[in-house]
Amino acid sequence: MEDMLRELNGMRQRASALQKLIAEAQSSAPSEAVGSDRSGSVLVRLGADGLPRTVRVEQGWRRNIPAAQLGDAVLDAAHMAMVERSRSWTANFPGGDWRGRLDALQEEYAATPVPAEAEHTTPLDATPVASRAIGEVMEDVLALLDSGDSPSQSGTRVLEWRGTAAAGKVRVTVSRQALIRCDVDPRWAERQTDSQLSSALESAFTTARAALAGSVQDGSAQPGGRAQALFQEALAMLRNP
Repeated sequence: MEDMLRELNGMRQRASALQKLIAEAQSSAPSEAVGSDRSGSVLVRLGADGLPRTVRVEQGWRRNIPAAQLGDAVLDAAHMAMVERSRSWTANFPGGDWRGRLDALQEEYAATPVPAEAEHTTPLDATPVASRAIGEVMEDVLALLDSGDSPSQSGTRVLEWRGTAAAGKVRVTVSRQALIRCDVDPRWAERQTDSQLSSALESAFTTARAALAGSVQDGSAQPGGRAQALFQEALAMLRNP
Protein backbone atom coordinates (compact mmCIF):
# COMPACT_ATOMS: atom_id res chain seq x y z
CA MET A 1 0.00 0.00 0.00
CA GLU A 2 2.80 2.44 0.83
CA ASP A 3 4.41 1.71 -2.55
CA MET A 4 1.15 2.48 -4.33
CA LEU A 5 0.74 5.73 -2.41
CA ARG A 6 4.28 6.78 -3.34
CA GLU A 7 3.55 5.95 -6.97
CA LEU A 8 0.31 7.96 -6.95
CA ASN A 9 2.13 10.89 -5.39
CA GLY A 10 4.78 10.67 -8.10
CA MET A 11 2.11 10.68 -10.80
CA ARG A 12 0.55 13.78 -9.25
CA GLN A 13 3.93 15.51 -9.25
CA ARG A 14 4.50 14.67 -12.92
CA ALA A 15 0.99 15.84 -13.81
CA SER A 16 1.71 19.09 -11.97
CA ALA A 17 4.98 19.46 -13.90
CA LEU A 18 3.13 18.94 -17.17
CA GLN A 19 0.53 21.56 -16.21
CA LYS A 20 3.34 23.98 -15.33
CA LEU A 21 4.94 23.34 -18.71
CA ILE A 22 1.65 24.15 -20.45
CA ALA A 23 1.20 27.30 -18.34
CA GLU A 24 4.69 28.50 -19.29
CA ALA A 25 3.89 27.91 -22.94
CA GLN A 26 0.72 29.94 -22.60
CA SER A 27 2.56 32.83 -20.98
CA SER A 28 5.09 32.89 -23.83
CA ALA A 29 2.47 33.04 -26.60
CA PRO A 30 3.33 35.67 -29.25
CA SER A 31 1.26 38.83 -29.04
CA GLU A 32 0.95 38.93 -32.83
CA ALA A 33 2.04 37.20 -36.02
CA VAL A 34 1.96 38.24 -39.67
CA GLY A 35 1.44 36.17 -42.79
CA SER A 36 0.87 36.69 -46.50
CA ASP A 37 -0.84 34.47 -49.03
CA ARG A 38 1.27 32.78 -51.70
CA SER A 39 0.40 35.40 -54.32
CA GLY A 40 1.31 38.31 -52.05
CA SER A 41 -2.17 39.78 -52.44
CA VAL A 42 -3.28 39.73 -48.81
CA LEU A 43 -1.48 40.41 -45.54
CA VAL A 44 -3.04 39.23 -42.26
CA ARG A 45 -1.92 40.16 -38.76
CA LEU A 46 -3.08 37.86 -35.96
CA GLY A 47 -3.69 39.07 -32.42
CA ALA A 48 -2.74 37.30 -29.22
CA ASP A 49 -5.91 35.20 -29.50
CA GLY A 50 -4.80 33.77 -32.84
CA LEU A 51 -7.57 35.52 -34.78
CA PRO A 52 -7.04 38.15 -37.51
CA ARG A 53 -6.81 41.68 -36.12
CA THR A 54 -5.90 43.52 -39.29
CA VAL A 55 -6.22 42.58 -42.96
CA ARG A 56 -4.56 44.44 -45.80
CA VAL A 57 -5.53 43.76 -49.38
CA GLU A 58 -2.48 44.81 -51.33
CA GLN A 59 -2.55 47.22 -54.23
CA GLY A 60 -2.68 45.39 -57.55
CA TRP A 61 -4.11 42.19 -56.11
CA ARG A 62 -6.31 41.77 -59.18
CA ARG A 63 -3.21 41.09 -61.26
CA ASN A 64 -2.36 38.13 -59.03
CA ILE A 65 -5.67 36.41 -58.35
CA PRO A 66 -9.26 36.55 -59.62
CA ALA A 67 -11.83 38.13 -57.33
CA ALA A 68 -13.42 34.73 -56.76
CA GLN A 69 -10.23 33.63 -54.94
CA LEU A 70 -9.94 36.62 -52.62
CA GLY A 71 -11.55 34.79 -49.69
CA ASP A 72 -9.19 31.86 -50.15
CA ALA A 73 -6.25 34.28 -50.22
CA VAL A 74 -7.33 35.69 -46.84
CA LEU A 75 -7.56 32.15 -45.47
CA ASP A 76 -4.13 31.31 -46.88
CA ALA A 77 -2.58 34.43 -45.37
CA ALA A 78 -4.11 33.64 -41.97
CA HIS A 79 -2.73 30.10 -42.18
CA MET A 80 0.77 31.36 -42.96
CA ALA A 81 0.51 33.74 -40.01
CA MET A 82 -0.41 30.77 -37.79
CA VAL A 83 2.65 28.90 -39.06
CA GLU A 84 4.83 31.88 -38.14
CA ARG A 85 3.09 32.16 -34.78
CA SER A 86 3.83 28.50 -34.02
CA ARG A 87 7.47 28.88 -35.08
CA SER A 88 7.93 31.98 -32.92
CA TRP A 89 6.14 30.36 -29.99
CA THR A 90 8.42 27.34 -30.05
CA ALA A 91 11.57 29.45 -30.48
CA ASN A 92 10.68 31.74 -27.54
CA PHE A 93 9.59 29.03 -25.13
CA PRO A 94 11.13 29.55 -21.64
CA GLY A 95 14.38 27.63 -21.55
CA GLY A 96 14.08 26.94 -25.26
CA ASP A 97 13.67 23.18 -24.85
CA TRP A 98 10.10 22.08 -24.13
CA ARG A 99 10.72 18.81 -25.95
CA GLY A 100 13.62 18.04 -23.63
CA ARG A 101 11.52 18.76 -20.56
CA LEU A 102 8.75 16.49 -21.83
CA ASP A 103 11.29 13.76 -22.54
CA ALA A 104 12.65 14.15 -19.01
CA LEU A 105 9.15 13.68 -17.55
CA GLN A 106 8.65 10.60 -19.68
CA GLU A 107 12.04 9.13 -18.74
CA GLU A 108 11.44 9.86 -15.07
CA TYR A 109 8.31 7.77 -15.09
CA ALA A 110 9.94 5.00 -17.14
CA ALA A 111 12.67 4.71 -14.48
CA THR A 112 10.13 4.36 -11.67
CA PRO A 113 9.33 0.71 -10.78
CA VAL A 114 5.64 -0.17 -10.76
CA PRO A 115 4.50 -1.54 -7.38
CA ALA A 116 3.42 -5.18 -7.48
CA GLU A 117 -0.03 -4.23 -6.21
CA ALA A 118 -0.50 -1.85 -9.15
CA GLU A 119 0.33 -4.47 -11.79
CA HIS A 120 -3.10 -6.01 -11.33
CA THR A 121 -4.96 -2.76 -10.81
CA THR A 122 -6.68 -0.78 -13.53
CA PRO A 123 -6.19 2.98 -13.05
CA LEU A 124 -9.43 4.85 -12.55
CA ASP A 125 -8.64 7.23 -15.40
CA ALA A 126 -7.08 4.67 -17.74
CA THR A 127 -7.72 5.79 -21.30
CA PRO A 128 -6.43 3.92 -24.35
CA VAL A 129 -4.62 6.25 -26.73
CA ALA A 130 -3.19 5.91 -30.20
CA SER A 131 0.57 5.74 -30.42
CA ARG A 132 1.96 9.18 -31.25
CA ALA A 133 5.20 10.99 -30.59
CA ILE A 134 5.07 13.09 -27.40
CA GLY A 135 6.22 16.10 -29.45
CA GLU A 136 3.17 15.83 -31.71
CA VAL A 137 0.86 15.88 -28.70
CA MET A 138 2.59 18.95 -27.23
CA GLU A 139 2.34 20.75 -30.58
CA ASP A 140 -1.41 20.11 -30.54
CA VAL A 141 -1.57 21.40 -26.97
CA LEU A 142 0.27 24.57 -27.99
CA ALA A 143 -2.24 25.12 -30.78
CA LEU A 144 -5.06 25.21 -28.23
CA LEU A 145 -3.49 27.19 -25.42
CA ASP A 146 -4.58 30.63 -26.57
CA SER A 147 -8.16 29.46 -27.01
CA GLY A 148 -8.78 29.59 -23.26
CA ASP A 149 -9.57 25.87 -23.15
CA SER A 150 -8.96 24.15 -19.86
CA PRO A 151 -8.38 20.43 -19.33
CA SER A 152 -10.99 20.55 -16.59
CA GLN A 153 -13.74 21.89 -18.81
CA SER A 154 -16.20 19.67 -20.63
CA GLY A 155 -17.76 19.70 -24.06
CA THR A 156 -17.11 17.99 -27.38
CA ARG A 157 -18.65 20.32 -29.94
CA VAL A 158 -16.49 22.12 -32.46
CA LEU A 159 -17.69 25.67 -31.96
CA GLU A 160 -17.81 28.29 -34.70
CA TRP A 161 -18.71 31.97 -34.80
CA ARG A 162 -19.58 34.04 -37.84
CA GLY A 163 -19.11 37.65 -38.78
CA THR A 164 -20.36 39.65 -41.73
CA ALA A 165 -19.80 43.04 -43.31
CA ALA A 166 -20.92 45.03 -46.35
CA ALA A 167 -24.49 43.72 -46.14
CA GLY A 168 -23.31 40.12 -46.19
CA LYS A 169 -20.90 40.50 -49.10
CA VAL A 170 -18.09 39.52 -46.73
CA ARG A 171 -18.57 36.52 -44.43
CA VAL A 172 -16.06 34.90 -42.10
CA THR A 173 -16.21 31.88 -39.78
CA VAL A 174 -13.82 31.48 -36.87
CA SER A 175 -13.19 29.01 -34.08
CA ARG A 176 -11.83 30.10 -30.71
CA GLN A 177 -8.30 30.35 -32.09
CA ALA A 178 -8.32 30.30 -35.90
CA LEU A 179 -9.98 31.45 -39.09
CA ILE A 180 -11.97 28.61 -40.63
CA ARG A 181 -13.57 30.17 -43.68
CA CYS A 182 -13.72 33.46 -45.56
CA ASP A 183 -16.15 34.27 -48.37
CA VAL A 184 -16.09 37.46 -50.41
CA ASP A 185 -18.63 38.17 -53.13
CA PRO A 186 -16.48 38.46 -56.29
CA ARG A 187 -18.74 40.90 -58.17
CA TRP A 188 -18.87 43.19 -55.17
CA ALA A 189 -15.11 42.89 -54.64
CA GLU A 190 -14.38 43.98 -58.21
CA ARG A 191 -16.07 47.33 -57.52
CA GLN A 192 -14.24 48.06 -54.26
CA THR A 193 -10.95 49.82 -53.62
CA ASP A 194 -8.17 48.01 -51.79
CA SER A 195 -8.82 49.99 -48.61
CA GLN A 196 -12.57 49.34 -48.78
CA LEU A 197 -11.95 45.61 -49.05
CA SER A 198 -9.51 45.69 -46.15
CA SER A 199 -11.95 47.65 -44.01
CA ALA A 200 -14.85 45.29 -44.78
CA LEU A 201 -12.78 42.22 -43.92
CA GLU A 202 -11.66 43.72 -40.63
CA SER A 203 -15.27 44.64 -39.79
CA ALA A 204 -16.35 41.04 -40.42
CA PHE A 205 -13.65 39.75 -38.09
CA THR A 206 -14.66 42.29 -35.46
CA THR A 207 -18.26 41.06 -35.48
CA ALA A 208 -17.12 37.41 -35.36
CA ARG A 209 -14.87 38.14 -32.39
CA ALA A 210 -17.71 39.97 -30.65
CA ALA A 211 -19.99 36.96 -31.18
CA LEU A 212 -17.33 34.69 -29.72
CA ALA A 213 -16.80 36.94 -26.72
CA GLY A 214 -20.53 37.15 -26.11
CA SER A 215 -21.04 33.39 -26.15
CA VAL A 216 -18.16 32.85 -23.75
CA GLN A 217 -19.49 35.53 -21.42
CA ASP A 218 -23.03 34.12 -21.28
CA GLY A 219 -21.76 30.55 -20.92
CA SER A 220 -23.20 29.20 -24.17
CA ALA A 221 -19.75 28.25 -25.44
CA GLN A 222 -18.48 25.00 -24.03
CA PRO A 223 -14.81 24.67 -24.99
CA GLY A 224 -12.41 22.09 -23.64
CA GLY A 225 -13.22 18.72 -25.19
CA ARG A 226 -10.16 18.68 -27.41
CA ALA A 227 -7.92 20.09 -24.68
CA GLN A 228 -9.21 17.45 -22.27
CA ALA A 229 -8.39 14.68 -24.74
CA LEU A 230 -4.91 16.04 -25.41
CA PHE A 231 -4.14 16.41 -21.72
CA GLN A 232 -5.25 12.84 -21.05
CA GLU A 233 -3.20 11.61 -24.00
CA ALA A 234 -0.07 13.34 -22.70
CA LEU A 235 -0.59 11.91 -19.21
CA ALA A 236 -1.19 8.45 -20.65
CA MET A 237 2.13 8.69 -22.46
CA LEU A 238 3.88 9.53 -19.22
CA ARG A 239 2.24 6.55 -17.55
CA ASN A 240 3.01 4.23 -20.47
CA PRO A 241 6.35 5.38 -21.97
